[in-house]
Amino acid sequence: MLTELKLKSVLNDPQKARITEPEHPTFYGIKSAAAKSINFELRYTFPKGTKQQTRSLGSYPKKSLSSIRKKAAWYRECIAAGEDPALKEKEERMGLSGDRSFGAMIDEWSKNVFLKEAKDKAYIKRVQRNLEVVKAEIGSLQTASDSAKVLLKPVSKIAKASESEAARTINQLIQVFSYANRIHGTGGNTAAFDLKGTFRPARSKKRPAITDEDPFKTMIGDVLDHPATARSDILFMVALITFARIGELVAGRWEEIDWENRIWHVPALKPDGTNRTKKAKYQPPKAHDIYLTDQLVQLLRNLQIIAGNSEYMFPSINRSKNKPHMNVATVQKRLKEIKGGMYKGVQSQHGFRTNASTWIAKNHSALPNAAIAVEIASGRTPEGVEYVYNRYTFWIEQCEVWALWSSYIESLLPCSLAEIGN
Repeated sequence: MLTELKLKSVLNDPQKARITEPEHPTFYGIKSAAAKSINFELRYTFPKGTKQQTRSLGSYPKKSLSSIRKKAAWYRECIAAGEDPALKEKEERMGLSGDRSFGAMIDEWSKNVFLKEAKDKAYIKRVQRNLEVVKAEIGSLQTASDSAKVLLKPVSKIAKASESEAARTINQLIQVFSYANRIHGTGGNTAAFDLKGTFRPARSKKRPAITDEDPFKTMIGDVLDHPATARSDILFMVALITFARIGELVAGRWEEIDWENRIWHVPALKPDGTNRTKKAKYQPPKAHDIYLTDQLVQLLRNLQIIAGNSEYMFPSINRSKNKPHMNVATVQKRLKEIKGGMYKGVQSQHGFRTNASTWIAKNHSALPNAAIAVEIASGRTPEGVEYVYNRYTFWIEQCEVWALWSSYIESLLPCSLAEIGN
């Protein structure tokens, strides 16, 4: 049996480089002459029939022989009990319990992954509510019981209220299984995948948009002819030309405008730390740029005169502390009111991207990557595996799209750009 005395003798003996304990031949120490220490390791196989593993137990004299031997004994006890010592050690290091139930795994995933990444309070509340339904039904069962039949019962309850919520819950359960397998080594996690497609996800709402030129031209004229403030006229035009999210536009500050390079830098966050730009699920909001076409430059110059010394490009009339800029509903409300509600359900502010993308597709189909450029220009992340791996920003293509669209919009106006807002 190894003793402290034997270890000290090995350290002082230049001929010895390795020491073992006869009772446990897989427990051994390797001398490091440079560090004047003995590094102890344990060889083991778990589960049976797999490749042999080696775990470091610490080095002597930094650690005492008794503590090293105690750790080796703990590893052997785990293996004898049918537990993976490496995973068990990881769990203890992360402060995780050994509970492998659905309920425990959902809670762990929520704490260690979901709540750290998700920011939208309404979304978080909805996900947690649906997962509580799962926990109430099968929370006590072990994740090893990962049959689709087991999961189908609680998810079906959610589907009675909303199929789209049920579809989302399946996606979250896939992540829970993946987490449990990655952290705890729970084995197969195909059950949630097997339920994929069982329930219909929510379909994206089609935004009302006029795609024929003549009625589109008429709509623009009707909007500008409707009694409104000069700021409202310019906001409508800027929203139409940029097809950006209205919340990003109304919160714009003059300091974001780079006149020399003709770029509007839209930051990801507002000064108070809240989101300025929209974010993809589980991802932080991203800053993005808007190219200032000739038409936008003219409109913003008109706006400068109206805004005066305000830090905001679209200041509110009263300029109160709580409402420093125009309301996000300004453009949409105007579209609903003009001509006795003639454009309600026909054209929306959200439909400006549809207006632009449809026109580009009809008239400039040869423009490379036009569809992707429109998506990025509107502050969205194109879907699809191909784009995930493509880090090119398509800035040149975005600028081309904005320039073409701006010129087209100008050609439809009932007046000159210089007159808008004046």
